[in-house]
Amino acid sequence: MAHGCAFAHGGGAFPFTLARLDHGWKVRPEGPAAIPRPPREYARRLYFDLVALRKQLDIEKRVTFAGFRNDTARVISGMDVLVCSSSSEGFSLSVCQAMASGVPVVSTRCGGPEEILRDDVTGLLVPVAAAREIAVAIQRVADASRSALRDRLVSAARADVVARFSLPAMLDGYERVYASALGGATRSA
Repeated sequence: MAHGCAFAHGGGAFPFTLARLDHGWKVRPEGPAAIPRPPREYARRLYFDLVALRKQLDIEKRVTFAGFRNDTARVISGMDVLVCSSSSEGFSLSVCQAMASGVPVVSTRCGGPEEILRDDVTGLLVPVAAAREIAVAIQRVADASRSALRDRLVSAARADVVARFSLPAMLDGYERVYASALGGATRSA
């Protein structure tokens, strides 16, 4: 996992939890899965460190810590570009949401996004921890705001996310798996 990050999924038939425990995080049960939470003092200290850094860099008017949001579709659709700068990432719903919303994606080659994006076709992929390359990719998309590159990335990404990750695509995939398991039988009309 990334430095000090945690990911938890507690739904469905496969609840699981992944976390870096070298920060002394405690695991507490919550619903069907145990969800790791950083100690409150660690989270609080991290938040105030980030607020101080934002002030030091004089970017308070440009950077907001929005906290929990229940309107992510609206937020993503208002973005110029979605940047996934993770050092390690599983399957990224935010990348898929951006693709479906017509927002170009810049991501590090950190696992999951590499399975979703095709470099320079449906998004831009850069090495992990390569700040200069991330900035260059963001600038390419920003410069392309009225150009063919942005239009090409957005168009290909929308088509790809619908073809591979939509509900009909998922159902077709399940049907193929079941048909294969049943020796080629398909549902009757």
